[in-house]
Amino acid sequence: MMKKGFTLIELLAIIIILGIIILVAVPSMIESNKVANSNETKNFNEALNTACKTYAAVNPSATSVDVGALLDGGYLKDSLKLPGSNANISTMRSTSISISAGQCNYSY
Repeated sequence: MMKKGFTLIELLAIIIILGIIILVAVPSMIESNKVANSNETKNFNEALNTACKTYAAVNPSATSVDVGALLDGGYLKDSLKLPGSNANISTMRSTSISISAGQCNYSY
């Protein structure tokens, strides 16, 4: 009479195979998450920089602008998310951006 089930060797082989898959998959997922975060930051900076430069072109004598003015003036959309967060840019309303020779400098 034969017993149904797996032998210890078969179970170990499955565990080893799953371990190899995990060793390959986890670093790839971590790397893709880093790339996504990098792209998110790049897109955020481009949107903020474009809004600031547009504001500077319309207001050539301006030496600074805050994010709230960019939002209120329609230069930025409130739906823009902060990198690495679900918070909207409206949480940065009071953040000041300096403008010098058409270039915008800010930190967040």
